[in-house]
Amino acid sequence: YQYRVTVTDPSGASATASVSFTVLSSLTISASVSPNPAKQGQKITFKVDTTGYAKFITIYFPAEIYNLDSTTPLFVQIPEQASRTDYITYYLPLKTPKTLDVNNNRLRQPYIFTITAQKADGTTKTTTVTLDVKGNIYDGLRTETK
Repeated sequence: YQYRVTVTDPSGASATASVSFTVLSSLTISASVSPNPAKQGQKITFKVDTTGYAKFITIYFPAEIYNLDSTTPLFVQIPEQASRTDYITYYLPLKTPKTLDVNNNRLRQPYIFTITAQKADGTTKTTTVTLDVKGNIYDGLRTETK
């Protein structure tokens, strides 16, 4: 936006000045994870949509997964833009406890991941996604000896 002011004094002399400024939109975040359900050891992808010039995305993992992989949480610096979509990948540990059995019976509650967007000024917004784990990347693998 541009703000322009013209001032006239009592003797009729006048001057004009302009100032430009940008109104930053509010920070928002939404996210999803796929595939869902995922297999133990499988690559999962977090799709994170932000608006409002986010600078950082942090994905916090549930304790059961964090305890298997201390490289988490995932912290990503992103270009500050009015609106953007980021895809962040992660490989589930092979020993991640399953939430569903082969017949889709619930073994435990789905995992909850907390995802936070942060602006340079420290403002944050948070959302969560859930993930089920069913099976293992080695399911169906056959070995053969001759």
